[in-house]
Amino acid sequence: MKTFKWILLLILSGNFFNLSAQQIGDLDSTFNLNGKVITDFGGGGDGANSVLIQPDGKILVAGYSSSGTNYTFALSRYNTNGSLDISFGGTGKVVTDFAPGYDYAGCIALQPDGKIVAAGVKYSNPSYDNALIRYNIDGSLDSTFGTNGKVTNPVGTADGGINSIAIQPDGKIIAVGGSTTFTTGHDYAVSRYNVDGTLDNTFGTGGITLTDFSNSYDFPFSVCLQSDGKIVVGGSTGPDPLYDFGVVRYDTLGNVDTTFGTNGFVVTDFGKPDEWANASIIQGDGKIILAGYSGSPYKFALARYNDDGTLDTTFNSTGKVLTTIGTHVEANAVALEPGGKIVVAGVTYNGSNQNFCIARYLANGTPDNTFGTTGFVTTDFGTNGDKAKGVAIQADGQIVVAGVSGNDFAVARYLVVLSTGIIDFATMNNSVFIYPNPVTQNATLTYSLKQAEKISIRLTDARGRMVKTFIENQMQTASDHQQIISFPDNLPHGTYFIVIANTTEHLNIKIVK
Repeated sequence: MKTFKWILLLILSGNFFNLSAQQIGDLDSTFNLNGKVITDFGGGGDGANSVLIQPDGKILVAGYSSSGTNYTFALSRYNTNGSLDISFGGTGKVVTDFAPGYDYAGCIALQPDGKIVAAGVKYSNPSYDNALIRYNIDGSLDSTFGTNGKVTNPVGTADGGINSIAIQPDGKIIAVGGSTTFTTGHDYAVSRYNVDGTLDNTFGTGGITLTDFSNSYDFPFSVCLQSDGKIVVGGSTGPDPLYDFGVVRYDTLGNVDTTFGTNGFVVTDFGKPDEWANASIIQGDGKIILAGYSGSPYKFALARYNDDGTLDTTFNSTGKVLTTIGTHVEANAVALEPGGKIVVAGVTYNGSNQNFCIARYLANGTPDNTFGTTGFVTTDFGTNGDKAKGVAIQADGQIVVAGVSGNDFAVARYLVVLSTGIIDFATMNNSVFIYPNPVTQNATLTYSLKQAEKISIRLTDARGRMVKTFIENQMQTASDHQQIISFPDNLPHGTYFIVIANTTEHLNIKIVK
């Protein structure tokens, strides 16, 4: 009885639990029980660049993994609760190398048949080339694509590489990236591949179109397909360092579409010298959104265009939006919610620490003040190098963001649609106990539920990383419960948390081993 009184005193003093009621824009506590997942591929530096949601709700992330000077394509797939999906590559993680050197995946797309296309860059001495890999749904290489699932080809006369891809309805792959040439510097490069990975010779010249903005330095970062098959490529252009947003539209054969903007080109200046458009998306009404940043000081920058390339003046009255969030923010990804709200993901930097930064805008370009703090949220994964690179919207409306934390993949999920749970964890404060604490091999967790609900109980480390799951979405009755907690045999000494969660809230109980 003395043990119970001692633990109860610590609980009531606030030393053992953290109580959280979920709000729109909060991290989703049903995702890894704290809204965040960190994944280490076991080598050196790892980082995610792109994320998508499969039709079954699983989350697919692509980026790179490194060991020493060798960089490889790296993919991970997660179940809807944030755990790694072991049906993907056996562990939930897949690493693919072209050859020793520098290879990485910058983007990812899903074919209608479920096959996965990852694209990026491969170093082929002395230059960088386009690189694509196609995987079967289980993470194995698709031998019907290229050579054993891999495709690589040079673009231009020097460096190439792919920053963004899109899949046409006929299965052909549109890939965009930079091309360095000896005559015009750095140009937009658009390539089209057949379903077997060969270059489509009906597109451009030998499957490739190179485009120059009047002898400037041009850097394309995103591609979108219109409903009529035309191709919209967004990026930045200008004499270094005076970069502005730059958009080009192509027809289905790879020719610049002269009905768009000025002879197919649109340049947008936000009034600062360093402006980069890193992502784009097309609305259901055909309007085009570019997202990035405008520098000195750095702000989120968005522009929306009509189908003809003119700025849409219904968007913040000018077609352009600048948002100050802290001292330095950069937008790297954009997504659209079904209702037309715009979600932008990137990084905020305060001079010493980088965090994820997510902002949501109304369809007219004003910040959505119902989301987080005046329209934005920031997330710290516990390192000083957190950066969001990709964003996707689930079928249920929740926002999934992927990027890098320190030297690992980092994924977070944010609430947009709140579930209606029936347990108020505030009523559990006097009825949650774990003993003994500090723990040894086993401990006993007791708690009381006022109403029936699905409950999950997990063990996380001090950074929120999953260690073990004890109960997952188990329906439990309104009564007193007792759960024997068996800790892993090799669990290192340190601070951990037992997390009890229902569909809307979670309770963190601090333990020491």
